[in-house]
Amino acid sequence: MGVAFYGHSSIVADAKNYGLGSKIQPGRAHGGGYTFIKDSLVNQKGFKYYRDHHAKAPYLFNASTKQLISYDDEWSVKNKCRYVNKKDMGGVMFWEYSSDKKEYLLDEINQDLK
Repeated sequence: MGVAFYGHSSIVADAKNYGLGSKIQPGRAHGGGYTFIKDSLVNQKGFKYYRDHHAKAPYLFNASTKQLISYDDEWSVKNKCRYVNKKDMGGVMFWEYSSDKKEYLLDEINQDLK
């Protein structure tokens, strides 16, 4: 099972449904590594934290800039690890180790896959 230690960001066409399902606009937006996202963006700088309970994944949305950032956090990692254990899978892999400088996600993986 893959775990992203980074966020993927896009600018969306409108703020309806907190950016979900909206058309992606051309251009680039910076997501950043998980430590940066957790320490500097979650419920800060116009970003609001949301959870997609169907996908079991968090995302941030800034209604002013229409920037949406999807990523893994401790909650989604816990859900992925539960799935791995339930399905008797071999484990998880992650990319990019240096993006979790404070080891928030690595600690969650270690705790959940003991």
